[in-house]
Parts: sequence; C-alpha cells; structure tokens
Amino acid sequence: ANKCFEAFDFGDVANAIYNFWLYELCDVYLEAIKPRIQPYESFSGGEGKKEEDMHAVAARVRDARVAQEVLFTCVDRGLRLLHPICPFVTEELYQRLPENNAKYESICISDYPQSVLAWTNPALDTNMQQLQQIVGHFRSLLAALEIPPKVKPQGYVLLRDEAKEQMGFFKDTAQTVAILAKLKDVQFITDSPPSGCASDVVSPHLTIYLSISEGVNIAQTLEKLKKKQANLLSRMDVYIKKIQEPNFDKAPEAVREAALQKKADLEKELQQLEAAIQDFTPLLKE
Repeated sequence: ANKCFEAFDFGDVANAIYNFWLYELCDVYLEAIKPRIQPYESFSGGEGKKEEDMHAVAARVRDARVAQEVLFTCVDRGLRLLHPICPFVTEELYQRLPENNAKYESICISDYPQSVLAWTNPALDTNMQQLQQIVGHFRSLLAALEIPPKVKPQGYVLLRDEAKEQMGFFKDTAQTVAILAKLKDVQFITDSPPSGCASDVVSPHLTIYLSISEGVNIAQTLEKLKKKQANLLSRMDVYIKKIQEPNFDKAPEAVREAALQKKADLEKELQQLEAAIQDFTPLLKE
C-alpha cells in the first residue's frame, strides 16, 4: 500500500488494503484464532478448572491473549492504513477499539504504518502461502464435488520430496487447515492415503485427498455432477460455434479475447468435473 501511495496509484492502494482486510485478516486470521480464543471465554468463569489443571488453564489464557493482541495490532494498523481513503469511518471504528498502550487519542494524530523489519520472516511467509494454497484447493474440491456444508469429510495432504522438510510446520497447523477448509480433520502424510478419496494436485510436491466414502450420498452427488457436466458441455458448445464462425476474426479484439478466455475457463472446469466423476464412479460400484 505504501509503495502504491508513493506512486500515486490510488486504485492499487485500495485493492491492497481491501485484500488485506478480506483475504488475510478476515478469511484467514480471524477464522484461525477462533479455537484459541473460545477456550479463554469458556473457562474464564471457572468451569474449565474442573477439567484442566491450573497450569494448563494459565497457558491457554496466555495463548488466547497473544492471539487477541495480534488481532488488535492487525485491526489498529489496518484502520490506519485505510484512514487516508476513509477518514470518517476509520475514526469511528478506531474509537471503538479497546484501550491499549499502542492506541492514540485519535486516528488523525496516529503514525501511518510502516514496514517492521523484525516482523519479516520469508520462510514463514512461504509456508503460509502453501497452507493457503492447500486450503484453497480443499475448498475448490468440496465445491466441485457439491458436498453439502453440513458434511465435514476427512482430509489428507500427501507431502513429497522437499515438502517433507516442512512436516513439522504442517502438523502444527493441521487444525488451522481443517478450520479454514471446513473439514473434520486434516492429516499430513508421506504415504498413500486410504481408498475412497477424491484428489487434487496443489503442486508437484503437494497433493490433497478428500475422503468421500462416508457422510456423502454417492449416487445423488454423482447424478448432480453429471447434470452439471451436461450443462457445461452445452455452454462450451455455444462458445466453440461462436469461435468457429467465419467472421469471428473480424470481431473486436476484446470480444475475441473474452470468448477464448471463457472457453478456456469452461474447459478447466470440465476437467475438474470429469476428475470428480471418475473419483465417485468406483465408490458407487462398491
């Protein structure tokens, strides 16, 4: 955002801040810390003392407060980033933040956020990018298979080659992946997953697997997938005929590019759908 401000690219400034709030803070961090904050709320009244010893309770309270402090820092700096674009809204929201030593009397007199070198960790950034890719592929696979939201299947991630070196990180964040992908559980493995799984390739070193043998109506889901496949084939046929028309080359460049891009998108969606149908068909026979 700061680089875009310096270059007077205000549209890119807005996009960068929007992406931070929506796709990083809300979609990832807020969801990921829920299990860390909820125990703090549940045993703060004393009920948790019956289930855990005092040392464990104290450790979980400290962890919850760390998550809350990080959340405060993100919201505080996020509002200050947004303030030049939305001054009145950010001032109102800033005043609603809880009291903190880092909080100013008004956002108008606060320092504009700058990069903090001590917070930079390229290796961790790379691992988190891989984690978000894994979550994205799980979500896409769930959508492609049309698995109902109430069904939370088991997930597996197969690590190959150098990805095995990050096994410690992935095991520590398995619960986070399960929460973000809305799965029952996620296991990171180095051997073949159990049978009855649909799969998707994240990268040459990472492949995800989704157990679809339990909690899913195979016949009903397969029927839905085939209907969707027929619909996509029909839409694909429209674009193929359009592209094959004699006057297609004379159409404006933007129109041609849009048609070709739409055809490519439909082809990709069809490939994913066909793979899903192939995964489901053997299960129906079983």
